[in-house]
Amino acid sequence: MNRAIAGVVVIGLALVCAGCGGGPSAEEKEAFDLFALERQNEYPAVFAPSVPTSIKDYVLGGTGITTADYIVAGAFTGATIEPAPPGSMDSSAFTLVGQFKLHESLKGTVPATFDVNLGTAHGTYSVDSVVRGAGDIVLFLGYDAASDEWVLVDGSYALAQSDGGDLSMPLVPRSEESEYMTGVVDLADIRAMLIAGAYDPNGSLNGGLDDLGDGGVSDTQQDLIDRANDLAD
Repeated sequence: MNRAIAGVVVIGLALVCAGCGGGPSAEEKEAFDLFALERQNEYPAVFAPSVPTSIKDYVLGGTGITTADYIVAGAFTGATIEPAPPGSMDSSAFTLVGQFKLHESLKGTVPATFDVNLGTAHGTYSVDSVVRGAGDIVLFLGYDAASDEWVLVDGSYALAQSDGGDLSMPLVPRSEESEYMTGVVDLADIRAMLIAGAYDPNGSLNGGLDDLGDGGVSDTQQDLIDRANDLAD
């Protein structure tokens, strides 16, 4: 009898543990959704020409467009806040800083854990819940040497949620999401763009995702580019 009871207890513990680390809780998802809605509502009507406004821009850039120097996959484990920037018109504003745990670096060398400046926020939600509620994500980052900070390459929106590899852009308005996602469905498409960009001395990908032809690349490089283009089309 004791063995039977012990077996039930062990099975019960196994079931409980199976739920551990199973992704964000409902409360955390709700907090992130509130933050995402706030960020969507702050989306500007016009960006400066240097600001990327799509995943393709983040990865490949274009004339005068700032690309992400670092592209990383992982999840936030917690967050801290910093006071509103000097001169802020909103005394309730604060800078949200997420504590990021790296799963994979797609571009650039980064620490296994590091802080990311996620821009200004205003909500009264738990910031730990907000960032954990994002779940698995891909960040497109730059490094600000003056402030010694990792920052989103566009300041506020360069965060993609990854659901089993499929991507979405939760911080941009829904009316803009299709523009951000052009040529991109999942992580494989980002990898494809990175491969194509690395073997694209003629810059053809900045004008479209067509085969490059004979332009000073080897057959092996051309094959990689063509396969990458097929993924990214």
